[in-house]
Amino acid sequence: MVEETESLLLSTVRDIDKQLTVFVAVPSTNITENNVSSTECFDIKSEMNEDSPFESEYSCVQSVNVPENNVSTTAGIEIKLEMNEDCPDQNEDSCEMNMANDLKSNLVDGELELLRRFPVGKVMLLPTRQTLRGHCPLFVKYLEKMKGKRITPTNITKLLHGKSRSRTRNGLDKNYVTEKLANTINACTLLENSNATIFKTKTRAGYPCFYCREIFGSMDDLRAHQPEHPKSGLFKLFSRYTADSLVVYADVTDLRCTICEQNVPNLNELKTHLRRAHAKNYYADFEDRIVPFKLKGGSDFECQDCGFNFETFGAIERHMNVHYRNRICEQCGAGFVTMHRLKIHNYTVHREGSFPCGICKKIYVSYYKYKIHFDVVHKLEKKNKCPKCPEKFIDYFTKQKHLVEKHGAAPIRYKCNVCDRSFTRRFSLTGHMRRRHLEQKEIKCAHCQYMCYTKWELKVHMTRHGAEKLFECGLCKKSYTRQKALKEHAKVHFNDRRYPCDVCGQSYTQNCALKEHLKTHHPDFDGTQ
Repeated sequence: MVEETESLLLSTVRDIDKQLTVFVAVPSTNITENNVSSTECFDIKSEMNEDSPFESEYSCVQSVNVPENNVSTTAGIEIKLEMNEDCPDQNEDSCEMNMANDLKSNLVDGELELLRRFPVGKVMLLPTRQTLRGHCPLFVKYLEKMKGKRITPTNITKLLHGKSRSRTRNGLDKNYVTEKLANTINACTLLENSNATIFKTKTRAGYPCFYCREIFGSMDDLRAHQPEHPKSGLFKLFSRYTADSLVVYADVTDLRCTICEQNVPNLNELKTHLRRAHAKNYYADFEDRIVPFKLKGGSDFECQDCGFNFETFGAIERHMNVHYRNRICEQCGAGFVTMHRLKIHNYTVHREGSFPCGICKKIYVSYYKYKIHFDVVHKLEKKNKCPKCPEKFIDYFTKQKHLVEKHGAAPIRYKCNVCDRSFTRRFSLTGHMRRRHLEQKEIKCAHCQYMCYTKWELKVHMTRHGAEKLFECGLCKKSYTRQKALKEHAKVHFNDRRYPCDVCGQSYTQNCALKEHLKTHHPDFDGTQ
């Protein structure tokens, strides 16, 4: 608004009688007509400030003669330039004319009127090509570099920071590369120059293709399908993900470089090979977002970092967080590949809350755990589908049993490395190792000195500390702390006497009652007779 008003004022002043009106900075004292004679002229001089950077070029003094009568319409303007000492006396007229012409040519339209509205030295002259080199030498240097070139944002960055930018050990600029861009470039470099097969997290139905999300039952089918997608579209595909969510699962079975067809054992060797043999750029200072797997089929999954074998893909997927600890949980110390997975972990595991089940009165700390309990226990939803037939199952282990019995699949067994015993579930193997070989009791009761091997043993023990009796018999209204105890009690009402005495033939509904009977009436019986 100020600039528009000033432009309007200057244009109006120029149009008045087509004469130049001069704005003069005068003292605040009032000058009356009685103090000025009719023939007297004021000689107002505006000298350059000593600190002005333009003094060396404009060493002259501007003087204006303003007659007293009718200043607004008959004002005459005379610009006088005092001679510089360097100007010879014999060329005074020519020197004065040249300096005046230089001054007028260097001033832009309206600059002289603007300068005379302010005190001397308060407003600087606009820089010219001659004064710009002394005033901003670095800016002039950059302008000369850009002379005769087509300027784009990328060119400006290269010209201004071509030699001063800090670089990584690979010669790549780190200051102007974001985490997302570096991760995208690294992933594209490895995948475009190798035969690795990329996929999304394995589901119950199979392996989803990373490009089109089509699900394949085996990795061999996915390997045969993936050449249909050109690798030139990887950069655009990875750019859709945020820096916190980009994770690429890659099958590196029989990994090789597609440039020279050389076989490499793992991704780390491929990185070194591409940088040294083929001079490929790689941002080694940034985190890895490609998680390698060797999927040879069957139920044997080998970790590429430590060589440990796993029976299920979910087990090795959770295990890979041990090697790719890019983000650490502050509460439990668990590591995760991305911040996105860490947030999910905090939401599902460490989120404080109370979600009670309206049917069995169990309380869960998160809605996620409550939903799983309600769907599986009370709604009996069957989410585990058999990959070879339409049948569905409540849990994963029932599905595996079906595959073994109906489709001839190899059973999953978790083998102990000490005594060669095998188990159908991993937590059973873990409990066996702690109990039989390590004798390691890590779980402690909060109310007494009792220690045990598993959480289930602690849960059974807690009934001794006055736990709430939530399981009530519908016939006699007797309550129990555990559902197992209620089932044992129900045998009394149905006269289910399945525990007979081998000595006298008397039967009991509970095994504990039979033991008590033997101890009281047959103390000499040792069970071998």
